[in-house]
Amino acid sequence: MGASAAQLGVPLHEVLDHVERAYAPNEPAAAATRAAAVAWAERALIHHADIACEDPLTSLATVPYVRTRLAEIYRGAESVGRRATDSSALVVVELPAAVAGSRARGVVAGARDR
Repeated sequence: MGASAAQLGVPLHEVLDHVERAYAPNEPAAAATRAAAVAWAERALIHHADIACEDPLTSLATVPYVRTRLAEIYRGAESVGRRATDSSALVVVELPAAVAGSRARGVVAGARDR
């Protein structure tokens, strides 16, 4: 179920909802939940690496996508005899590890609570 859902673009929290409904009214077995999540993650990473520009777990832009876009901006500016900084600005925000970690926990908790 997890791999096919990832292939279709179904988010992880919906996959986990399906697992919970399949076991209702009981809690799903940990092994079933883990198997669905692992299958989803493995397939989603392959699928999204091929077609998407965002990380499937965080919804943030992937590093290769950012590199590609920056290269396009620099090439575009160069082609018209300008500097990239004349028309563009890059803003980088780095979260402290504790906050970044809580974001990941929030994604997992949000998926679990839905």
